[in-house]
Amino acid sequence: MSDGLEVDVRAVASVGARMVRSAQVLRQQAIDAGRLEFGGVQAGRDYCALGDELRNALAVVSVALDEWATDTEAVGHNFRAGATRYAGTEGAFADGLDRVLP
Repeated sequence: MSDGLEVDVRAVASVGARMVRSAQVLRQQAIDAGRLEFGGVQAGRDYCALGDELRNALAVVSVALDEWATDTEAVGHNFRAGATRYAGTEGAFADGLDRVLP
């Protein structure tokens, strides 16, 4: 059993990058969902209320996808920044050890 913590910096950075790319896809889906035009007029006289409900639901989906994209992007950036900070700290610690050892 290890007494220390090991972090695979490349893996953490890779996860962060994938999350940022996923956020871009989610954001595009939000835009696409927002462009969908449907409502009471398109549904027809007998289904006008249901058509309006569908239009409102599509607006909710668009907003939810955009919020999901924003949160996913933020987490991805945090993963990448954390990996960068960890690598810098690890490197600084190693440099410090090199100065101590004969």
